[in-house]
Amino acid sequence: MFGNNSKKLLAAIKSLQFTANEVLDNQEKIMSALDDLKAAVAKLSTDTSAEIAAAVAAIQASQTANAGAVAPADAEAIVAQLQALDSTITAETAALTPPAPTPAA
Repeated sequence: MFGNNSKKLLAAIKSLQFTANEVLDNQEKIMSALDDLKAAVAKLSTDTSAEIAAAVAAIQASQTANAGAVAPADAEAIVAQLQALDSTITAETAALTPPAPTPAA
């Protein structure tokens, strides 16, 4: 009935179906990656909050033990703890950074 045009139309429909399937597959991969990223960010946030709370508790304990002042040794330990936290946050943030997108072919 449509002759040669029907073959072209059928080929175009198959190509469109293939492209649509690729888009859906990529969408699922992206959504999964976003879920993984959200979970990693939530964990980092929780871990960071716990570390900061521990540092604050150490400061308060030192003040209580030293009549309102923080002992120099305690201060050095707390600074070292916070520097380690900073290093951890930097490393984990770098690990969470998504790779640059690849150009479409």
